[in-house]
Amino acid sequence: MRTKRHVPPAVILVLLTATCALGQAIPRNEYLHYVPLEYPALVARTEANAAFALFGDPDDPAFRDLDPVDGIDDRRGRRLQELGARFGPIMVLNTTNLPMDFRRFMEQSRSFNLYVDTWSLVGASKELLRSDEVDLLSITGAPCPDVPQGARDAAGDCLLMDLLRRYDPYDPDYGTLAPRTEDPNHRTFEVMFFDFPGEGPESWKAEFENRFSGLLPSRYHDFLKVYVHPFIQETASPLEGEPGYELILQYYFFYPTNDGGNNHEGDWEHINVSVAPRGTLPRLLTAAEVREILAGGRGDDDLVIRYVDYYFHYQVYRMDYTKPDAYAPRETWERQRKEIDAEWHGAAWIWRTIRDYAWWDEEETVVNTHPICYIGADNKGLDQLLSAPGGKNRDSHGTYPFPGLYKNIGPGGATEQINSALNLKKWYREQEGDVSGRGQQRFGRGDAVPYTTPERLEVLPDWECVVDPIMTDPAARRDWFWMVLPVRWGYPATESPFAGVVAHAETGNLAPFGPMSQPHWNRPGAEGGANRYEPHSFETMFPLGLQDTFVNSWGYLNLTLPVIAAVPPVDLAWRVAAYPFRLLLQRNDPVFFPSESIPSRFVGLNAGFSKLHFNEETAALVLNGQPGIEQLVYLAIAEPDGIAGARIDVESPLAWWWQVNFYLGNRFVTQNTLLHSRSRLGIVATGVSQTEHRSETELNLWEYAGSFRYDLKTGAFRPYLKLGYGWTWYRAENSTFDGEPLPTPDGEWINQPSLKKLSDMLPNSWHAGAGLEIIGYNSQAPFPQGVDVSLVGEVTYTSTILGVDDWLRVSGSDGLETSIVDKIGFHRWTWSLGLTLGL
Repeated sequence: MRTKRHVPPAVILVLLTATCALGQAIPRNEYLHYVPLEYPALVARTEANAAFALFGDPDDPAFRDLDPVDGIDDRRGRRLQELGARFGPIMVLNTTNLPMDFRRFMEQSRSFNLYVDTWSLVGASKELLRSDEVDLLSITGAPCPDVPQGARDAAGDCLLMDLLRRYDPYDPDYGTLAPRTEDPNHRTFEVMFFDFPGEGPESWKAEFENRFSGLLPSRYHDFLKVYVHPFIQETASPLEGEPGYELILQYYFFYPTNDGGNNHEGDWEHINVSVAPRGTLPRLLTAAEVREILAGGRGDDDLVIRYVDYYFHYQVYRMDYTKPDAYAPRETWERQRKEIDAEWHGAAWIWRTIRDYAWWDEEETVVNTHPICYIGADNKGLDQLLSAPGGKNRDSHGTYPFPGLYKNIGPGGATEQINSALNLKKWYREQEGDVSGRGQQRFGRGDAVPYTTPERLEVLPDWECVVDPIMTDPAARRDWFWMVLPVRWGYPATESPFAGVVAHAETGNLAPFGPMSQPHWNRPGAEGGANRYEPHSFETMFPLGLQDTFVNSWGYLNLTLPVIAAVPPVDLAWRVAAYPFRLLLQRNDPVFFPSESIPSRFVGLNAGFSKLHFNEETAALVLNGQPGIEQLVYLAIAEPDGIAGARIDVESPLAWWWQVNFYLGNRFVTQNTLLHSRSRLGIVATGVSQTEHRSETELNLWEYAGSFRYDLKTGAFRPYLKLGYGWTWYRAENSTFDGEPLPTPDGEWINQPSLKKLSDMLPNSWHAGAGLEIIGYNSQAPFPQGVDVSLVGEVTYTSTILGVDDWLRVSGSDGLETSIVDKIGFHRWTWSLGLTLGL
């Protein structure tokens, strides 16, 4: 799990532009600019680990640490590996990048080295003073006979022993970087690191993905491994005055690369699995029960999962199997589910899924003790718009509990998606009950890879267990020195978005330290500093943000269909009209939000009325089309000597409108509005005879408007601004001359949308406006309780193209004909009031 600093959203686009051509490795004499000038602390074992001698008691005459030499009593080690295998995870791949055995990189290399760089911190610029290497494969063949304390010129195993002495967990001599006194000409800092294949996303992909199949290359198929670290947590318990305990298995996953929203070489991720006998699930364990489990005296068939902590980036989600009890008979579980007050949206869906995870078969006769872990989420960030098509930033290594879209899991509202899904019971049937994964040859997206056998598991002890063996046994030193030294698991810094924004600060591009230097070691849940993520689950009928529509493999092509799908009126068609087809043709996984960022609304249904104020020139539409020609003919007959003057009469009508809003986040809204009005337009012409003649028509106006609204505030009072476009079509109806109906009272529709020609398909009106929404009632409960009601008032200005280019042409002084339409502006102010029902 990586700890990263937040980057202000305002700089995201600038940074993305600056980093769109990434791929150049950071030179070795420059990477210190990115590296914090401090070493992490080692997290000590729990008091309960020591009290129970979890990894064996070295003072016990029966203690044997021979096969392997790992600081663990061999018999206890075998027992812990049995437990690790019983609860080993099944990894569902949304990637081709899998948890691997880092030792295999050592074995497959002629020289797998520990690199030690010494930097001078004196002066304005940091200088790389020297680079040393420890050939780890040569240690057992050429162990160091002895090395004086502080022998910094030592090489090979002697250098490693010197490092172990100077970085002793109990009595280090490196001190702090800011001692009270220091030599003004000498101040150094050491960086220790491993270096795995590749130097950035392109070379990582070439190394770990077959260019033809797109799958994990066959040479890595036997690298699969996870590391299990058991620990015991003591918690206050009212149980007969005794303390209560949890037995927790931490499964650590090592990945040689990380290509996500941030790029860095090497990655350590993990989950926690709390285990207990079925009959003890509602409470903590007693000391006697813990000892019985560790001794193997109680049948493992009775051991089940209490909960699983899933960690992804800054977040942790606890999947609780006990409330309701996923192992109880179905009737009991249903009763418990109804009695529990759901404290998050979509709780019923999550409880059903946990119940599904708990059993291998539909009949619920075979318990599943293996947590289901989804890995390799697709990044949905704005950086996708700067990437070539083909899939990028999809090897981010959080461990997720369900398929779906996870919102706000990192800086700037970062979003990641798990597209792959596992039908657990179908997969179990296909495996014929064998969940070992032995012989499996496919390791691509959508495949399930079990880590449920001893050969795919290795037990990690507390680092305190190896402090003595690594100083006395060269083989143990080679295998376990990394548990006590501050080693970075990869080349220290990789080019990545946000890299170097702040000097000597973690911004997501640094190789991590080992698990025991991370704050979650020997700690459950959020005790290591992660944020609790209660995954409020929502339907995906309505995308809840622009990035939700992105397709990871499309890259900059997301500027086409995915973006267009969020633009009115396409959004209306895609979300509503096409929904039944999408429901049939694709899997609709949920969208998850943490508690602090639950969207207030997804869709709004609005209705109201408007007062339209047309400009005076609109009266010229009285003379529109065939009714207009007849008006002119009648006027010419009535006043053969001509017209002395005229005045206009433009009614300001009431219009009714209906609107569908889609909320993309808490501020941005797309609106689809249909408006209809009828108004009387008149021209009163005075002839030379001083007789008035009235030409009238009824303007039947329809308009569809697509708008982009931005809320300036997000409380109960929401002032907003809006811009948009639309299609306005109309015609003259019920036309009269001096009160008498015309032979052709109704004209043709003008600007009516159609597919006949391009001009009919393009918008002919544009609008801008401002308004205020007052939310009177708001609830985030599931529908039908989860609705809000609000009052909306706004004013908009709309300008419309008339669309009657050849109407009423006159000859100018130059003899050329022009259209009077060119001199007429058709625009209006609209004052609106309406009610919104938000869902």
